[in-house]
Amino acid sequence: MARTFNGTSDHIAFGSDAACDQLSAFTAYALIRPTANVTSERQVLTKMNSSFFGKMYIAMQNQNQVFCYINRATTDCNAFTANDAITINTWNVVIVTWAGSAAAPIIYVCALGGTPANVTNTSQIGSGSLQDDSSATLRIATRDPLDATMFAGGIADCALWNRVLNSTEINNLGAGNSPEFNTSGLVFASRITGSASPEINSTGGTNGTVTGTTLLTHPSVTYPGANKAGGVVSGGVLKSLVGGALAA
Repeated sequence: MARTFNGTSDHIAFGSDAACDQLSAFTAYALIRPTANVTSERQVLTKMNSSFFGKMYIAMQNQNQVFCYINRATTDCNAFTANDAITINTWNVVIVTWAGSAAAPIIYVCALGGTPANVTNTSQIGSGSLQDDSSATLRIATRDPLDATMFAGGIADCALWNRVLNSTEINNLGAGNSPEFNTSGLVFASRITGSASPEINSTGGTNGTVTGTTLLTHPSVTYPGANKAGGVVSGGVLKSLVGGALAA
């Protein structure tokens, strides 16, 4: 199962692990399913403290745009998509990469099972040192629980790497393969199964404290399996791949 977030109070807090602090490059990934058109800022995956120091890896704003925001001392890095980059009531793969230094983020989106496309519409190159986010909590569905800018809808797998994934790795995520297949540089990954509290961080970092949420059927995602080629969540049921076919 995945989780549905109500847009007013539901969120998951994963703490502040050193592996996720002050990333000088990253790839962020999330499976999201908004249930209504987005009309104001809504965060999906963030690490930003109360002084707004840190990163909104994946967020949304008015007219179903996706954006990324990286706080720097002089000029912030950011990137935005055009309107309606996300389709409501559909599982969307959202991937944001940032090469660090003076680079601007790049945003990729596709429907789950498709090929992620670069949908970056506008972006800004940053300057100055990164503002310290080491005290910030990595959160899903909000920047801060006091904010009124929480995500409304379904969220399944989320992940974060300390590097930019290559095109093959990005395409594999779009096709529905778990982030857990790409362990190089993986600093955070959670399946958001809806069946565990806290939600598990598969990298061995801090697990996620859940506030609210309701259960939601998990999208079809292929996971690594011990002694098996992989596992697929289909209709909320974890199955294994045996000889290329699903077996319970």
